[in-house]
Amino acid sequence: MSHTDLPTGSPVGAVRRLALCLALPATAGCAATGSWTPNAEETEVFTEEFRAGERLDLRNANGRIQVAAWEREGAEITARKVGPSESSLAEMDVDIRRTSDGLRVRTRYPRRKWGGRSGSVHFTVRIPERADLRLESVNGPIEVEGVTGDVEAQTVNGHLRLSRHLGNVNAQTVNGRIECELEQLRDDDRHSFRTVNGRVSLVLGPESRGTVDARAVNGRVVMELADGANVEAPTRRRKAVRLGDGSGLCRVRTINGAIHVAHADN
Repeated sequence: MSHTDLPTGSPVGAVRRLALCLALPATAGCAATGSWTPNAEETEVFTEEFRAGERLDLRNANGRIQVAAWEREGAEITARKVGPSESSLAEMDVDIRRTSDGLRVRTRYPRRKWGGRSGSVHFTVRIPERADLRLESVNGPIEVEGVTGDVEAQTVNGHLRLSRHLGNVNAQTVNGRIECELEQLRDDDRHSFRTVNGRVSLVLGPESRGTVDARAVNGRVVMELADGANVEAPTRRRKAVRLGDGSGLCRVRTINGAIHVAHADN
């Protein structure tokens, strides 16, 4: 049985080219991979060289991605494989390679005869706090905790959650909510949060400075910020708020869902 790599293009971008998938929730079967029963499971743990300031590029098709900072050099990558049989686990490959700027992780799945992928791989990763991330999935949530570098996270069916984060964020999903706790919004920061079917919750540190521009097509925008925030263009579905005199920028967008923005102490 042959293997297939996860496509190199953005999964979110690929699905957006299918208008039907943008209009319907995940239950409509836009990202169907064939039905199977999880009868087999195994876990592999990889210890890799990884220095503070490097980049982790991890792309998956089916399964959760969790990344958390630790106070050590190096990376620990735990891959939990789940599939319909022991033979299917043997055909799932986790490929980890050193690159010029960090680590590259890819998953390969056995092809079913009718085209879908059989099985899933769930990743738990520990890396130094100061690291950049590029994380992509198709069916599965992405969660990041305590990382201070720039993060690009994209999935199609699944939520995105970033907690205790400091660094630029580009977070996109099609069917799922987005939750982010930013330690602060700084002068040169540029953040983007976008979903199609899901709500967005953004919590800002008390020292945040800059502009938050939030828009919902079918939903409400609620901002609960400290006194002194200058609200521009205040409508039910769009609000732009300026915090202090900083030049940081945070764009928040959803089509079907609400947006809630608050200070950490609210």
